[in-house]
Amino acid sequence: MRKILGVCLVVIGIGFMVIGGQQLYTAYQAETSSLGAAKEILTTNGIVTKPEEFIQGDIIGLVRIERLGFESAIVEGVKDEDLIKGAGHLSETALPGDSDKIVLAGHRNQAFGKLEHVEVGDRVEVQTIYGNYTYRVRAMAVVDETQTEILLPTAPKEELVLFTCYPFVFGAPTEQRYVVYSDLVSE
Repeated sequence: MRKILGVCLVVIGIGFMVIGGQQLYTAYQAETSSLGAAKEILTTNGIVTKPEEFIQGDIIGLVRIERLGFESAIVEGVKDEDLIKGAGHLSETALPGDSDKIVLAGHRNQAFGKLEHVEVGDRVEVQTIYGNYTYRVRAMAVVDETQTEILLPTAPKEELVLFTCYPFVFGAPTEQRYVVYSDLVSE
């Protein structure tokens, strides 16, 4: 009886590993595809006039921290179907160039996991279909998931906020967020 129970537990464990691996692979494929699409859009369209608004799911650019090898497409919206593609722009916040707070969210088990190694002074580059922007990391913080102060406007000062679940251990509880604050240095 113990042997049968042991075999059943091993089979169930393997099943969970396969399902988890498939989910990670699917997320990796979606993120890689969106990054390729963002690069294609940025190189073929050139700089265009900024639209009035973007529709949820639209690829609007890419964000990069070269020192970390961090690069992610920026997608309008923060629903699961958006975040699987890359950095989700919180629609209620500004866009680059609007002289206010821009908030991008991402999954810690995808590209945003590299934020664990970000340092004050790191250069954050944002390319959009309507212009290029450079930010410098000013500070990092771990906040409770209920702290919405990170969303408050900063006008007329432009600030880029990147955030992801914390801690950076996949599968760990996510009641906290890791937040990276960056200031605009050039357009």
